[in-house]
Amino acid sequence: MKKIILTLIVCLTVANPVYANDKEKPSILGKMLDQTLWPLEIILAPSQRLDPIVVAPTGYGDPSLNVSGNVTVIDEEQIRKAHVKYVPDLLRGNAGLLVSDFLGNGKTTCIDMRGFGDSAASNVLVLVDGRRTNQIDLSGADWTQIDVDAIEKIEIVRGPQTVLYGDNAVGGVINIITKSGANKKPEALLKTEAGSYRYSSHKVRIEGGSDFLDYFGMISSSYNNGYRINNHFETADYNTSLTFKPADYLRLRCSAGYHKDWYGLPSAVKPVDINGIGRTGSISPDNRAKTEDSYLMVTSEIEHDFGFGKSLFSNNITVRGRRSTSIFYSTWGNFVNTHHIKSFGITPKLAFTTEFLGITNRAMVGVDYYANTDEIDSGLQSSMDSLTIDKDTLGAYLTDTVELPFSLILNGGFRGEQAYYKFDQRTVLEGKNEKKPFEYAYEAGLTYKYNDKSSIYARYARSFRFPNTDEWYDSLYVDYLSGLIEGGLNLDLKPQVAYNYEIGIKENSSKYIGVKADYYVMDVKNELYYDSITYKNSIYNHTVHHGLELETDFYLLDSIHAFANYTYAKAFFVGGSFAGNEIPLVPRHKFSAGFNYSYMDAFNFNYTFNFIDKRYFINDLTNEMPELKFYTRHDARIAYTLHGLEVFTAINNIFDEEYSEYGVLDFTRTRPGYYPSPRRNFSIGINYKF
Repeated sequence: MKKIILTLIVCLTVANPVYANDKEKPSILGKMLDQTLWPLEIILAPSQRLDPIVVAPTGYGDPSLNVSGNVTVIDEEQIRKAHVKYVPDLLRGNAGLLVSDFLGNGKTTCIDMRGFGDSAASNVLVLVDGRRTNQIDLSGADWTQIDVDAIEKIEIVRGPQTVLYGDNAVGGVINIITKSGANKKPEALLKTEAGSYRYSSHKVRIEGGSDFLDYFGMISSSYNNGYRINNHFETADYNTSLTFKPADYLRLRCSAGYHKDWYGLPSAVKPVDINGIGRTGSISPDNRAKTEDSYLMVTSEIEHDFGFGKSLFSNNITVRGRRSTSIFYSTWGNFVNTHHIKSFGITPKLAFTTEFLGITNRAMVGVDYYANTDEIDSGLQSSMDSLTIDKDTLGAYLTDTVELPFSLILNGGFRGEQAYYKFDQRTVLEGKNEKKPFEYAYEAGLTYKYNDKSSIYARYARSFRFPNTDEWYDSLYVDYLSGLIEGGLNLDLKPQVAYNYEIGIKENSSKYIGVKADYYVMDVKNELYYDSITYKNSIYNHTVHHGLELETDFYLLDSIHAFANYTYAKAFFVGGSFAGNEIPLVPRHKFSAGFNYSYMDAFNFNYTFNFIDKRYFINDLTNEMPELKFYTRHDARIAYTLHGLEVFTAINNIFDEEYSEYGVLDFTRTRPGYYPSPRRNFSIGINYKF
């Protein structure tokens, strides 16, 4: 830890705030880099880098340098050149993000930020055009419902954002902004793709805009037979949006989507199974699941200048329905788990900007109301348990950002949120219960811009997370030794609370290299997790998460953009029965590197490399078993474009490495089970715009 803190202090020192009064001069670090590379300047042609505008950290558009936090923006050009199947593949190479997919087909992908392991899906909030995609159960966000070809921009905000967004935003926020057709001539795209494991995908997209109306629509389907037996995955998606602009100050957007999928559930394989049926085999060849999901969202925005400053009133109204069913076959009978979740949300907010004596003040006040119902049927088909869990939340928040003289930016905010749970058990066990937890969050940050392209920052925040519906509830089963019914409701849970301390730097003074680094400590109380000793969802009184996130970008030629990122993370239990043990599935080290080469807007080559360190099996809370081995993954993509026609191909896991992103111990916690990840695989596709 001392080495990490010393490294960051050195970074902050070389930033050299001496240049604050002369913003055109680079920092000492930037000057050293430029002078070192000066002899090569005749062949180097660095592109002009603009500070991206980000929405997620503050709720209104702000330059990323002004934000007291670690923010990464993936723009439309980067997304287009990546040619990946699923959104998480765009995120693998970013510092501070761990992507794990235990089925290897995109459906069960989980993204961890700040080291939450098994509960990562509940601690990272995923937004699409301001719409929460995290469900109120443990399923989190379904990444297969977010089509890569529909995305305009992705904002990755590391660290808690609970003040603005409430539940699930403890580890960070991934904000996805989709295409709307704005400022575009009418355009259509046809795309088809095929690859290993009988993979196929077909899409039709239209978009365009005018002074009055912007429109976007997409229909897509895909099939993947999967790397393993019973690993198939089939989808069908329909998405559309219409944006009406009847006046300069008024904007109304209606968006809707429908998603359906079917997939197999191959279980973990133990070493003895691998010796018998191989890595691609499955000891559960009939287990399966399906999902059906639809939503409708209406967004209204009214902007006005009252003379003393601009104000923007906006409101989202969202309706969503989701059905998911999974079936597991065993000698005891067929186990079925069904969730039918219905959600309604309304989130009005008012943002206004004022200027006085050279000081700019941007404030926002908002209210979030969500009403959710989770109807659960779970258990053996011969004795299904049936219950309904209602979760209603009402939160109110206030944030403020002040741009002070001497390039100082101060921001802060507060949220209070009341949750109301109602439990109605109807079969096997009967009863009605209620829980009414209240929590609050706050944050304060200070940013100092020591030149036009660089800044340092410090931040402190308190965040929270309410329990998911199926953290309150465990599926019922009969203990055949005692004859008692086990499982049901666990009403002893409490909201999770975290205190976050963070410092960082964004250094872009050099024409050729950009550097970002931050160090954080997160002190968590009542961390919600699954206790594999008691087989119940539980809370742990005290855990600590800390780490370093380092990002470097190299701009040596207009045609080449290279990067190298490093993440150090350690999350561990403090006190209690697991004192000193590390939280499972959190690797201590992660390293990513790669580059993108373009030639005359016709040829593009993309290469990425990821190294993921060892980590404990997901339920090895005692840290007694050997860890999942480290792995490296190399991916490459090539594309050629001519007159609207683009041909592309991808090779994943180039060196055919055998590895598992996810592993679990059996009920004895002595025998490991693996979910083998796909070996070398290919895809090729073509799309045409007209």
